[in-house]
Amino acid sequence: MPTTQRRQLIQRSHIDSRIDDDPDDLVVGESDQIPSSYSCLLWLALAVVIVGCATVMVPEVPVSADGTQDPVLVQGRDVYAKRCANCHRHDGTGSRGPRVTGELMIETYPAIAAQVDIVANGKALMPAFADALTQAEIEAVTRFTREVL
Repeated sequence: MPTTQRRQLIQRSHIDSRIDDDPDDLVVGESDQIPSSYSCLLWLALAVVIVGCATVMVPEVPVSADGTQDPVLVQGRDVYAKRCANCHRHDGTGSRGPRVTGELMIETYPAIAAQVDIVANGKALMPAFADALTQAEIEAVTRFTREVL
């Protein structure tokens, strides 16, 4: 049975299930299917929980004297949570990747451009992010590791 006819049969069918000689012709009644809107909502909720957990553990950007946060550091925090925390841990203390806390980064790379180059082009086991992140995101995450972690 062609795929189009099979789909039409499934959509019109109120039969709970029927199997012909061909196992590909299984017809499931509409009551047995999870509505796609519920399925989408479940996946969305799961994604929010996963992203939320990663973001919550990464240190917050400090508030300045005027009560605002530096938007570049906020962007850097978001990039760090999504791209870096998996290897360097949420607090920068290292895991699969080395420690990237502020004082170490400034000591190892006195010029921020050298650290930006490592993030963009990779080094040893660290992948390059030049194709995955914009230059502004790379600079933001580099500042975040130096100034917040």
